[in-house]
Amino acid sequence: MTALTPTKAIIADAARRSGFSRAQITGDDRRRAVVYVRDAVTWAISASSGLSLARIARILGDRNHSTVIAALRRAAPRRDNDDAFRALTDALCGAAEAALSARCMPVLKPEIAKPQRGDGHGPTPAEREVLDLWDAGDSIQAIALTLDCKEQRVRDIVSTYHIRPTRDLVGFERMARAGSAALLAAITATGRSFA
Repeated sequence: MTALTPTKAIIADAARRSGFSRAQITGDDRRRAVVYVRDAVTWAISASSGLSLARIARILGDRNHSTVIAALRRAAPRRDNDDAFRALTDALCGAAEAALSARCMPVLKPEIAKPQRGDGHGPTPAEREVLDLWDAGDSIQAIALTLDCKEQRVRDIVSTYHIRPTRDLVGFERMARAGSAALLAAITATGRSFA
């Protein structure tokens, strides 16, 4: 069985948590409770995927992108003022992250991620350049400027190889190293030995 895509994982988790079917969440049901869940799904997909509004609209039942904009405008204050909504959107983003991690594990293995095209697998040298800059923490705009290519091309490469979790892990690794360095400095400042 293949792992769910992050967007499908969000919708499936929302259906499980709310009791509404996936068809109700992505359909035309306008009951307040369904719209509440749909707004949470919309916000979670937008926050976790970087997809365009038009793409999100297609995922959510071939809607217009302005419907997505309206949902995001409703979701922003709800996240600030409604603890249940914030918890739901955070959980949905967690489902997307878990799905992405499950799908990315094979891609992130060095022996799989390093091959060059020639054998028909793995990124081309140009794609590898984009991925290396992404892993280093550069933004899509910065990568496009550095490599003199279109931002959409960079987005396509990053989404093709599902590299988003790696960037998140790089940021986490930097924070952990900074915290470890601060802790080591504090221990050293005490003059005591901890063995």
